[in-house]
Amino acid sequence: MSAMEVGLEVLVSAVTQLSSPGPLEQCLQSATDFSLDLLGADHASVRLCDEQAQLRSVARSGLGKHAPVPKFCRGQGIMGWAVQERRPVRVSYSPDDERFVPTPNRGFDVRSVMSVPLLCGDRVLGVFSVSAAHSGAFSEEHERAAVLLAHAIGQAVRCAELERIATTDALTRCYNHGYLLPSLRTEMNRAKRQGKPLSVLLMDLDHFKRVNDQHGHVVGDLVLRRFADAVRDTVRSLSLIHI
Repeated sequence: MSAMEVGLEVLVSAVTQLSSPGPLEQCLQSATDFSLDLLGADHASVRLCDEQAQLRSVARSGLGKHAPVPKFCRGQGIMGWAVQERRPVRVSYSPDDERFVPTPNRGFDVRSVMSVPLLCGDRVLGVFSVSAAHSGAFSEEHERAAVLLAHAIGQAVRCAELERIATTDALTRCYNHGYLLPSLRTEMNRAKRQGKPLSVLLMDLDHFKRVNDQHGHVVGDLVLRRFADAVRDTVRSLSLIHI
């Protein structure tokens, strides 16, 4: 099997994984794992844009994946440039590129860099980026493969976003009745079949009406959102990435 055939097989596997049902974190992690062999990279990452235009890391593979995550925002660094300009960028020797931002304690060398924005219509969802320790690591063929992979990553992120919109409350980001009640029935049936216990916790905010009456519904909404965030931070999260 030729190198091109191997690369195509890896790309097909990556795209298939991204289009399969499953937690978004696992799909994105698989994509960055696949991209190391596909593109000959030392490090790969997926970052999503948040409401403050920060590029939040959600998946990392290769060298330095356990090191502290450098902070980047839209327009900052090579990956931030790709997001700002909405087009791929391929750099053969990053220290000579004025867009490159050296990061202390990065944990690995960066010479070659390639970043591709994750696009959805007029929106930029984030950026897929790879790097290598030697110069000239990425070719035009690598860039074409990275663009295809980034497109599949963007579709996976958008599908997860649409699912979140359909199943959660816009204010609190808690599951709505349309999702929660069928899921509760499923869990109850599973617990019954497996003979395992099932716990359901109900919580109520005392005197919440008084908050709305005295401070207005804007403050009441803020209290609900903070309460939901506190609960979310306390319990274990299995599969949800907030976009």
